[in-house]
Amino acid sequence: MQSLNPDISVIGTFAAAYFSEDDPIIHAEVDPENTGINLQEGEFAFQATIDPYFRADTFFSVNRNEFEIEEMYATTLLSLPLNSQIRVGLMRSKFGRINTQHRHFQDFVTLPLTAAAFLGEHLNPTGVEFNFLLPLPWFSELSASVNSPDGLETTTFARDENANNLARLLYIAHLSNFFELSDAMSLSLGGSFATASNGTERGNRSNLYGLDLFAKYRPLENSSYQEIKLQSEFIYRQAETPEGNLDDWGAYGQIVYRFAKRWDTGVRFDYVDTNDRISPIEGEEEETLGLFGKELRYAAMLTFNP
Repeated sequence: MQSLNPDISVIGTFAAAYFSEDDPIIHAEVDPENTGINLQEGEFAFQATIDPYFRADTFFSVNRNEFEIEEMYATTLLSLPLNSQIRVGLMRSKFGRINTQHRHFQDFVTLPLTAAAFLGEHLNPTGVEFNFLLPLPWFSELSASVNSPDGLETTTFARDENANNLARLLYIAHLSNFFELSDAMSLSLGGSFATASNGTERGNRSNLYGLDLFAKYRPLENSSYQEIKLQSEFIYRQAETPEGNLDDWGAYGQIVYRFAKRWDTGVRFDYVDTNDRISPIEGEEEETLGLFGKELRYAAMLTFNP
């Protein structure tokens, strides 16, 4: 019998921030909220191979006000038909690219507007996920999952208490393709789809469509420490509401350049466009589907990796 002795890690993410307004707009919960020093997140990870058949991964997220189980899932290690792998539990869904990345792996201090508006802090339902390697000349993975929409931080999906059991579930699919264009250049292209009830009224649903792109150039022979990364995602949402059908979309694009062994710099462009026919009443908050109208944001970053 193999003893359970997991790999343990503790990561604290802090941010020093300055805001020019007293009441800044905060889009994601772990974005800096106030002028001064902010604890964005404390993450505790426990990861281990349980036996020859399963691996377990658990991630806890902690801040000053709450404790969250961010991920807790098991992954099959045994050989399954059709080059498949199964994950079961609470996990970040494979919708796009940034949704699978924990905060300390992301390049910018704040979450892109697109991810915050449509996916929430992270889309991490409880469910079962099936992954298949397709028999193609390049790396191609198809993922499909069946999940519960309960407890999600996004307003896009919510349980419909009056629907039947199958209609209450959240269905997510993702197709990922990886191409090694040369020794120095690689490209990843993906497409995502998610559908579930949105909780606004019986039978109303939201559909999410996503495209993601990631390209990396790293000339190892000429300059092993230099690297250019391009990342972009586009998300389109169709939502049925009591007031009518809504269509909105968002996109972000970022480029990061590592110009020395420990230094990175980059820029990001975020945009969200909602054809919002549900206008908030002045003085009241409007939470329906997290509609924001049109928003545009530019960001720049400079990182030192000690």
